[in-house]
Amino acid sequence: MFSSSRARWSRHAGLRPAPQFARRHHPDFDRMATQGWKALEAEGKLPALAWRKERQWALDMGLPGAESITDKDIPTFARGELPHFAGINTFMKAPYIENVRDVGKYDAAVIGIPFDSGTTYRPGTRFGPQGIRRISALYTPYNYELGVDLREQMTLCDVGDVFTIPANLEKSFDQISRGVAHVFSSGALPIMLGGDHSIGFPCVRGIAQCTDKKIGIIHFDRHIDIQEKDLDERMHTTPWYWATNLPAATAAGAVMQHPLLRLDELLPKLKALGIYTIARMVVMKDNTLGVARPDLAVTNAVTRKPWRDYHGGIWLDPYNPGVAEYIAALAGDLADKGFDEVQLDYVRFFSDGDYATAATNLPNTQSFRLPAIRRLFRLVSDALATKRTFFSADVFPISFIATDDQGIGQRPEVIMPYVDYFSPMVYPTHYGPYTFGFQNPNDHPYEVINETLKIMNQERAGLRMVIRPWIQDFGFGPFPPYTAAQVLQEMKAASDNGAQGWMIWNAAARFTEAALGPPRPGEASGPVTSPLPAPGS
Repeated sequence: MFSSSRARWSRHAGLRPAPQFARRHHPDFDRMATQGWKALEAEGKLPALAWRKERQWALDMGLPGAESITDKDIPTFARGELPHFAGINTFMKAPYIENVRDVGKYDAAVIGIPFDSGTTYRPGTRFGPQGIRRISALYTPYNYELGVDLREQMTLCDVGDVFTIPANLEKSFDQISRGVAHVFSSGALPIMLGGDHSIGFPCVRGIAQCTDKKIGIIHFDRHIDIQEKDLDERMHTTPWYWATNLPAATAAGAVMQHPLLRLDELLPKLKALGIYTIARMVVMKDNTLGVARPDLAVTNAVTRKPWRDYHGGIWLDPYNPGVAEYIAALAGDLADKGFDEVQLDYVRFFSDGDYATAATNLPNTQSFRLPAIRRLFRLVSDALATKRTFFSADVFPISFIATDDQGIGQRPEVIMPYVDYFSPMVYPTHYGPYTFGFQNPNDHPYEVINETLKIMNQERAGLRMVIRPWIQDFGFGPFPPYTAAQVLQEMKAASDNGAQGWMIWNAAARFTEAALGPPRPGEASGPVTSPLPAPGS
């Protein structure tokens, strides 16, 4: 005899009582909150008027189907969405507008732009609009996951292709701009199918002719096309540079209304004296552009305003489109004004602040930082390539002594190949304890700089660039001001390692005169621009 607690239950017989709770992986599981149920609910709210209208149109235009066809919505001739493998190839089977003057009757219009004469490598994208239309036949205006049916919310047409002129960039651009302008001015949203990357410029130009408002761009592509030139031409990879004119220093407030110096007057005087002129640019730490264009700056993840370091400085985000182009444009302008050399300083990622609140456009990891800095140097190098101006960069030596970029994006392989003069700031006060085995590197200025430049000479092997370091003539933190003996040790270490001269830094421009003088034997130097003191004077 068995007690009732051990009675056999049968699920099939319905004798087993319902469980008190269902065991699930998620304790708060609610099936009505899942994406599938939400999509089903959204589908139930969709109207069906446009869908029914399209099905009736297919029957009216394509004749009712044969008597043997059970589904009476199927016409004899394929019209509309189905079947995917049949019909005329318009984008997503949208109506083809033979008379483009009727485009204003629709909310949006697809424009094919079969042009590939602006490409730098592989032609063939002139067949892109056909290919996109062909594959789009596999899709419908209805999306279950999003609960959207474009037929019920907008009207879409296909105006066909712009008549482009192969091998003539400017005429094709004129045709493209005219076509896009016609669609936009008619009241329809233009949706352009390319075509190579160069078509971005004439497309935006066509819209800009019809409005004085800001233009929003949704760009589907494999790279962002914001170089100034590609293979010395305004074509592939360049359209957004020319369409947006990002390097506008005047608009950013970076041009002084009342400058302290007039370069057109000063530079000729310096040249007449034989003085070698260097334009030093502080690039990434830029409060002026950061305030004028906060979209280009590192963002504070909490306030959503530009991130500031502990000293209130705003840093540009090297990942952001337009930053490198802005810097390259300024460098080119300085070269055009007549400087002998353009020197980039603070050419690195942000530092000296609350890293936890700093947000960049891409992950702040070395694998992303190095390509961003390399691209910046490449663009500046390209901007100066045809000008009579040398290119140099000031860098932290620690990133070239260590095995990684120390969080700032500086490494030999991304900087050395692009510059003429490489200027590490070999300040012994800035080296950490036990660097090169010295408990206090500041006590050994010759040895520290000597070891640093030995490493850098190995890293520069095979490159045409030369090393010209910054040396210090100042105290820092607990270290007292430098003496003449210390400065002379720095100079000797540079000379012993083949450095092509040196530059000396003191923020207040107060230098130790006893350490300075005419070039010493073995030192690389420029022309002497002032008379040497007479012997014994």
